Amino acid sequence: MSVKRPLSNGQAYFAPQANPERPTTPVNPISASLPFALERVDNATTVDPTVRLEKTLTAMLSICNDTGFQGLLREYCEEVTDERERYAPFVAIFNEALRRLGTIKVSECKYRKRDALDIHFCRNAEKEIEGIHFSGVDVNQTVSTKRKPDIVLSALATLMRIYEVEEGYDNFLAAAMEQPPQNLSWHEVLGSWEFKLDKTKLDYPEEMHYGTTLQTEYGPMKLDQHSATHEIRKVGDRSPPAKRKKKEFIQPIAGKNSALLY
Repeated sequence: MSVKRPLSNGQAYFAPQANPERPTTPVNPISASLPFALERVDNATTVDPTVRLEKTLTAMLSICNDTGFQGLLREYCEEVTDERERYAPFVAIFNEALRRLGTIKVSECKYRKRDALDIHFCRNAEKEIEGIHFSGVDVNQTVSTKRKPDIVLSALATLMRIYEVEEGYDNFLAAAMEQPPQNLSWHEVLGSWEFKLDKTKLDYPEEMHYGTTLQTEYGPMKLDQHSATHEIRKVGDRSPPAKRKKKEFIQPIAGKNSALLY
């Protein structure tokens, strides 16, 4: 709801007005958003959102509490000296999660069947992906740009082709953690990720047993000219957010490329 208020120049703007029906107590955004997301992929429209969330989280526990899966997560959190050391563990754990999710059944829910694309992750760090664009000056002139995203998401059939794996799903999973022999095209890329090494070792408890109580909330995203990160805290933690070290930028000079200092 908004109310029209005047500006000094005679114009007006719409300012938000408090809604007395809107709860003012803090809400865990994960708990609030997950029921909506699950409803979008569930054809059983009569299921109560709270029941759907609880049943789905319960079904996920067979993955989250599996010692083999937790071993992959622990491997990803191990100390590294270079961001490239995290590519293979990332690909391994996310592809394993996708594989296991395809076998999960949730009672009373009719989730969409696994898509025929059968999406998977793979390493791409040193392989160029070329894009052809109109120059913006002459419609008859095109410009070529080349990028090297660290990790990409694509269809399984596409990835097996660029990895030259003719058969054997396990052979593909092993190959996907390494550099592909062939290059992808942008129209084959469904998502891409760029890694930045912020911590050499990630926190991971020695013993972990998950339940259906969601204990993590995401703070507001903090943006700068180079990256976007969420602040993650436990639910109920109202302590002031930790101060982040500002990055120093050198403004671009005419005819020169801008420089970035970390």
